[in-house]
Amino acid sequence: MTEADPKRIHTLLRELQNLIKNAQEQWGVTLTGQGAINDKLKAFTPIANAVHPLGPVNIVGLSTEFSQKIASIRSTISNFRNTTIQDISQLNLSIGSDSLLKKYQYTLKEESNNLNTVSEVRDNIKICKELALDICQDSQDTFKFVIQETSTFCKQLGLKVWDAERSHGSTLTLSISGSIFVMDIKFDETTHKIVQVIITYTHTPKDDNRIDNLLTLQLSSALAGDIQKILTDGHGIPLFHVERVGPSIAYWAPKYRISETDWNNVKDIIVKGDSCESLSSFYQLWVMMEESRSRNTFLPIERNHYLIEENDNEFELLESYDFMPQDLTFPLLPTPLKFLQQPKDGSQTSANIQFVLWLFPPVYVTDTVAKEIEDLAGFFGSRIMTDDPKSLSLEQLLISDIIPPAKMTRGSAMDISWEKKFEDSPYIQMYTLDMKHTNAKKIERIPFIYPFQIFSYIEILRQQLVYNALFQSCFNSSTYCPQQSSSKSSATTFEVNSNTTKVKVKVQTTNPPLLLSVSFQLPDTMTDVLLQINILRDCQLYVISQNQLWEDKGNTDTVLTQTLQLCHDVPVLVKWILNTSVNDFKSIKEEDLMEL
Repeated sequence: MTEADPKRIHTLLRELQNLIKNAQEQWGVTLTGQGAINDKLKAFTPIANAVHPLGPVNIVGLSTEFSQKIASIRSTISNFRNTTIQDISQLNLSIGSDSLLKKYQYTLKEESNNLNTVSEVRDNIKICKELALDICQDSQDTFKFVIQETSTFCKQLGLKVWDAERSHGSTLTLSISGSIFVMDIKFDETTHKIVQVIITYTHTPKDDNRIDNLLTLQLSSALAGDIQKILTDGHGIPLFHVERVGPSIAYWAPKYRISETDWNNVKDIIVKGDSCESLSSFYQLWVMMEESRSRNTFLPIERNHYLIEENDNEFELLESYDFMPQDLTFPLLPTPLKFLQQPKDGSQTSANIQFVLWLFPPVYVTDTVAKEIEDLAGFFGSRIMTDDPKSLSLEQLLISDIIPPAKMTRGSAMDISWEKKFEDSPYIQMYTLDMKHTNAKKIERIPFIYPFQIFSYIEILRQQLVYNALFQSCFNSSTYCPQQSSSKSSATTFEVNSNTTKVKVKVQTTNPPLLLSVSFQLPDTMTDVLLQINILRDCQLYVISQNQLWEDKGNTDTVLTQTLQLCHDVPVLVKWILNTSVNDFKSIKEEDLMEL
């Protein structure tokens, strides 16, 4: 829309409405005023954990765009007042002109209502089309719709689009061009999938190969070592155009998912440069860019990486760049690394933008962890991170996919039975939670400025994810027994019948994500067992046990630690203790996990 063709007031108001609506949908507020008050409360309950600087909405960008929309509306109204209305008032109108002016105002109002109606009809048609697509059983129709919508969306952004052309049999190529790069998206008509995305730059002199160099360097590093180790302990597995267009990093996966993965096959796929679907179920960080409140400085085009390599002349670099004050150490690397921070003269390479990591899936973290991430991202002194009385605790968020948030209130105890039964064990583990309200947030995006910050975020997230995995190994959909109440069960620590023995296991969220406590009683000896599970920043687990009959405590703790480190599963650890004689603790191998 050009200045010669300004937007009408109804269009601006519609855009403002959509801006607010989109933010509400990302926060989970989908109601439009209909329904009972209780329904509204159900929708708003989890929102308190998502409205913060690390939530799904870029609050800075939302605030800026909202202000711009309001300014445009104010300008349009002022212009109408100063031109149209003023021109009418200056006319030498005859008797009866008041009725003429009223008729004119009525016509304007009617036109505005008609335009709003048309806009609503257009939106409803779009919704109907999307609903029809969801229930469409013909994947070919869905495939054509995706290509059409991609083309339409890119044209709306002002990009040049060349319609999909068939090449190499069943492959269709859709070309999209901007002022910086050209993107070719290749679709396979047979499998109805995107098979390849190729990025090329529009400028030919000294093509900007920073992305290619970075990916080549990272992939070479990954393939030179243990990929599984790099996923769980290192910088993560760099990916490109996997699930989403652009660079991303697979940085964590549950133990059961790791054991199910064919890592040799993954390595072969990465070497070929193909899309690795087996990594799509791993936790990923998607690298994007977004608007920021302050100007950030980036590297000039002649410098394609922040890392200071062996062949770099540090004295020459010092003349043009600021260095990081300290060398950074990384797991799996023998020596610390040096990084550039930013150019000393950043006037030509600064902008009001910043990098952002999108988390797939989102991660539930404690307020302490969220605050640590905030500080690293530069949100010092944020007031939005303060506790909200409507927020759910970490413990509640971790079971929110099982028990709807509307059925939980702040500080409410989980008065529900959670049971775990293994086929090869005579024991039924009955889990109870010593309820504690751990203030928490749902993290979906993390802004950052320098690429070397990413690993710090990865370490923080991994530690929280290990804690969450341990907690959810006790409280999950398979252990959930909604028909029973923990308060109505027997007060004894275990129950015995002809076939099974029920053992009550008490879980205490002592200090998330650093410490989780588990206690129960051994049926045979009537002695209490207390396990304190410590989670370190490098995701190593250490179990400290207390039981009066275990003489060689050091060896016992070592064996328990090895067992839990292999499975990240508290019920498996408890089962192993119950099935093992009191003094006959022995080490366990990874291949023995299937027997646990």
